[in-house]
Amino acid sequence: MPTKSTKKQAKKAKNKFSIKYLLAAVIPILVIAGIIIHLNYDYIKMKNDLDNVNKAVKIGELRTKEYYYQELLRIEDVRNYIFGFNSKEKLAIVFEGIIKAGYKTDNIEMKIKKNKSDVIVKLDDPQILSNTIVSENAVLDEKGLFADISNDMIQEEYKEVKEDTEKRVREGLLKDAKINGEKILTKIVKGANPNIQKVEFVYSEVD
Repeated sequence: MPTKSTKKQAKKAKNKFSIKYLLAAVIPILVIAGIIIHLNYDYIKMKNDLDNVNKAVKIGELRTKEYYYQELLRIEDVRNYIFGFNSKEKLAIVFEGIIKAGYKTDNIEMKIKKNKSDVIVKLDDPQILSNTIVSENAVLDEKGLFADISNDMIQEEYKEVKEDTEKRVREGLLKDAKINGEKILTKIVKGANPNIQKVEFVYSEVD
């Protein structure tokens, strides 16, 4: 017949077994819960970091490529009068311009993919942002008595040369702008959070 001492020992052994069993069941659950919490924290932090980057790059424009050019412009104004009399004015202008290409970033969007490690960047195709004259040097070749080269004539010539230059370099310029833009944005996005592994780009055409 079991003694009181034997019963107590059996009860203690049973309690120890129950505690061990409980711990064996609970510890893995706690570990899994800890991993889930950690992953969720990483995801939330990544999302917040990405949102901050997305806001920061919405600066209106992101210039990623520039093209400098120099042109010689010759303008002539001839006024013909009766008896074969005419008046002529000639003007030579050397000017430098710069074409800037890149992105309009107003519509840029950055989203984390389902794998929670890669990012998709949605943005408009790169485009010509500006084409401006940065310096000019005019030389009057010949001054006419009645002829006069107006500022409107000069601006019209400028416009034509700028448009021709832009058409000539547009394709290559936009290609380089896209390559540079992806490098810049990839560096910015990955720099925002160390858990971001890959950056993909999706483009929408600009009208």
